[in-house]
Amino acid sequence: FQALAHGNTLAARQSLVARPPALGLTLQQVKSLRLPSDRGITGRAFYTCEPVVLQDVADADASDISWLRRLEVRNLIAYPLVLERGDEQERGVDCVTVGVLQVINKRDGEEFSKEDLRLLAVMARQVTAVISDAQIYLKLSEEKEQLQATLQSLLSAVVMVESSGYISLINPAARAMFHLGEDDGVGRHYEEVIPYEPIVEVIRAAVEDGEEGHSEIELPPLQ
Repeated sequence: FQALAHGNTLAARQSLVARPPALGLTLQQVKSLRLPSDRGITGRAFYTCEPVVLQDVADADASDISWLRRLEVRNLIAYPLVLERGDEQERGVDCVTVGVLQVINKRDGEEFSKEDLRLLAVMARQVTAVISDAQIYLKLSEEKEQLQATLQSLLSAVVMVESSGYISLINPAARAMFHLGEDDGVGRHYEEVIPYEPIVEVIRAAVEDGEEGHSEIELPPLQ
């Protein structure tokens, strides 16, 4: 289950939404599962950051009875997926619950054991790491898109060159300066694209030698 906010302020307005893969459930069953995050077995695991073990569905909260019966649940473990993040001053660790891992109906009608909890703890850490990596990737992708949109809109010429020497971004002002077409420049080596040797030398020093440079260059008209 993944936390999904559908309100503006209160945590109680969050829902916990089931996400595949879900072994033993159909895709339709997964899509139909949306549980409140402020009550019930799953919500308790989410907000207390502690696993909740239900050995007998007869002991379940009233708010859980409907979906437990629908999925023919006998017993279950709700294990929180807790992401630990150090603060900027490294004075402590901030714990954020990003979801809840559920295991239902232990085989042969047995009760869940301490060993089951130990194995789930290992699995939960692995799942949380995957979710964290995905969130970081999405955040970086969004930030990159925002940066590129900003650079593209600048009136000043901007050329981004990778350490390999190939151009990864060139904005409209730079295209106009170098008389390039709309699709020309990106993916090509800077020495092939930039027609002014003084600019090429500044970029070469930065790319090949790691030297930061500031130069005023008067550009002659292109021949």
